[in-house]
Amino acid sequence: MIGKKIVGVSGDPLNQRYGALFIALAQLYPVEFCEVSPRNFETVDALIVLDGNLAAGLEAAAAGVPSFVAMGGTGEPDRVANAHVRFGSSRRIDVYLRGQTMVASRKSEFHPLVLRDGDDLLASEDGCPAWIARPCGSGACDLVAASPPALREDEYLFQYLNARRFMELLPLMHFLRQRVTGIGWDGPAPRACFVFDDPSFYLRSYGFLNFRRLAEHATAHNYFVSVATIPLDTWWVNKDVAKTFQSFNPRLSVLVHGNNHTRHEMLSARKQFNHQAVAAQAMHRMERLARRRGISFLKVMEAPYGALANSMFQNLLRLGYEGALCTTELLLRHNPGETWPAAIGMDRSEMLGGGLPVIPRIKMTAGWRNDVLLAAFLRQPIVVVGHHQDAADEMTTLKEFAETVNRLEGVTGSNLEGMLRTNYKQRIEGAVLAVRMYSRRLNIRIPPGIQRLQIHRPWLEKGRTELLVISVGNQAKSVEDAGSVTDELQIPDGAGSVEVESKVENPLDLAAVNLPSEVLWPVARKIMKEIRDRSTSVLPMAGWLRRRA
Repeated sequence: MIGKKIVGVSGDPLNQRYGALFIALAQLYPVEFCEVSPRNFETVDALIVLDGNLAAGLEAAAAGVPSFVAMGGTGEPDRVANAHVRFGSSRRIDVYLRGQTMVASRKSEFHPLVLRDGDDLLASEDGCPAWIARPCGSGACDLVAASPPALREDEYLFQYLNARRFMELLPLMHFLRQRVTGIGWDGPAPRACFVFDDPSFYLRSYGFLNFRRLAEHATAHNYFVSVATIPLDTWWVNKDVAKTFQSFNPRLSVLVHGNNHTRHEMLSARKQFNHQAVAAQAMHRMERLARRRGISFLKVMEAPYGALANSMFQNLLRLGYEGALCTTELLLRHNPGETWPAAIGMDRSEMLGGGLPVIPRIKMTAGWRNDVLLAAFLRQPIVVVGHHQDAADEMTTLKEFAETVNRLEGVTGSNLEGMLRTNYKQRIEGAVLAVRMYSRRLNIRIPPGIQRLQIHRPWLEKGRTELLVISVGNQAKSVEDAGSVTDELQIPDGAGSVEVESKVENPLDLAAVNLPSEVLWPVARKIMKEIRDRSTSVLPMAGWLRRRA
């Protein structure tokens, strides 16, 4: 059994300011925080100094104890609202941040550091040192210009690690992750995909989006793209469009975008409009698309406007959906009565509704590149969601997306199915490979020297079991009544990969669900939306009005 690292914290007596922050960070990393006096570091694996006591941090580093010192609170602060953050090229920096430039909105005091000979510049803000590593004796001390966020009990970590704001929290998370190398969970490199919301398949194009040119562009620039289509629209498909999706699969794929695309169809739960019926009707319509038009679809739900009720996830799971896309901020906003962990949105994905993978999506906004780099840093799937307007100007935005992703070491393009099959973390303990599942179906690569496999399913509460099916080649071994952590399972010699599936305990038969009756308003609303979107590409005034709206 691998234990935890002990991290001492000084400069915050009795956890007066930072207690909630460290409780949240302990949800992400195998660490145990304890209060220590500034120079009492003999019994800890690392030291965090929160009051700018540089001498204490350097003394710990000289003794071989890695240290982290927040220098905020000394000198005259610089209160610039926005700053260009440039990360250094040092090997100390995470591979996905190394050499990158990001723009941050600064909402806290910033105290520029003084760079000395031998210092390793890890990040600067507008040319001023903001994060450095100072070698000392046999170790090093991380110095940061800004203090960590004093997280309140009603706040979440993602509010301090996003496209707009990240420099208060990122260096501390980076420091902690380095400390747990070898005992923490790691995983395959992230995979990336671009998603277009809303297009119907009635014609060869939708607004600025021509499906054939999109597929050829994705092939030429090496990226994957999915179209999230509205199930209400699937009654008719242009023959050429169907051939395009068939011939370019999996580089060009289809997702489920709500059901009727009414604003709160996956939030409101009324007697005649319940979550189960809505999810079932969407699946029924998509299966009709696959059956009649030969367009396969991925069983991944992306709700209109990113709005999903928490109670929806269990229905999606039982009806055969393999995952969902959701913006963490919107998930919390639309579920105000729910209780969420402070670290929500910071893991590889969330397992909600009894075990449905919910992948955080990135909205196509001005800060999308920041979000892509932060998702890579967190080892999350990279899913950027836009609309047909993002295919305008000769698909320049898509080319920029491809270039950004393809420059990230180890990151590969994939459709959502490929993302889900590699959506796990792992930890090697001698000859045992421990795997933490963030999807119900996985294809796990087995490193050399591994003889046994142990599966962790974090969504299973104590006392709950689910059927686990493990396949090696053509051989399947079923492990029944397995709980959240299985026994160590023997792997045949030479097995390069293993397929693992956790079966849903109480699946719903789609045919047994009473579907909602067809109503005119969603159809009328969709017709108006169709006219608006298709006119945007040919009528400049319509495009201008849409952008203004």
